[in-house]
Amino acid sequence: MTTKSTQHAEPFADDVVYIAAEGSLLLARADRMDLDRKMADAKEDNRRDTIGRRKSTHSSELQRQWSGAVEAEEQVRNDLERRIAATVSSGKVLGLEALCRKYDLDAFERTVLVLAALVALDSKYENALGNVAHETFGSDVSPQAVWAYSEMDMAARIASRVAFSPSAALLKHGLVTMTWGRSASPYDLRSATVQIRQRAFDLIVGLPVDESADDNLDADGP
Repeated sequence: MTTKSTQHAEPFADDVVYIAAEGSLLLARADRMDLDRKMADAKEDNRRDTIGRRKSTHSSELQRQWSGAVEAEEQVRNDLERRIAATVSSGKVLGLEALCRKYDLDAFERTVLVLAALVALDSKYENALGNVAHETFGSDVSPQAVWAYSEMDMAARIASRVAFSPSAALLKHGLVTMTWGRSASPYDLRSATVQIRQRAFDLIVGLPVDESADDNLDADGP
């Protein structure tokens, strides 16, 4: 059923257009979060200046940039959500949606796949994720990076750890691989490297699926 919120939204034509839209959200969020940190630093500088009775150096230009970044991210996110809803309403099933339905993936697991696919596509997304995770030279997809991107609180981060269990959908069905530290401890999980496997990647970005690939998904396939 077409609702008021989706009637003016254009469904995604294909998987390529969809994943590019997810990439736009990652870039917009990275810009906003970078300015979040700059704003926090500026406020701390202003607090110190006030205590020291010096002239405040808080930049109205920085405030303007931050407000613009917040507005831009909200616009990109709203457009993405409306187009996803319009695509579902149209009856079209994108590759990622097919995976989520087949393996009953939740929103967090979906985000893991989106970020893993984007990082595999282009270094600009790797650099943006590094900015989100506050890493200097880009970032692999890790639980820490996904938590930062999703702006999850402590309770949500703890609950989401089960998604990286060998018995959970992402690993059980061969959607991703994970590389841990030697001890595979709770500490190591934060920075474990998560990489999307070839067939899952192909499905998400709209490439022909190689049925002979060595890293096939589980026996039933997607």
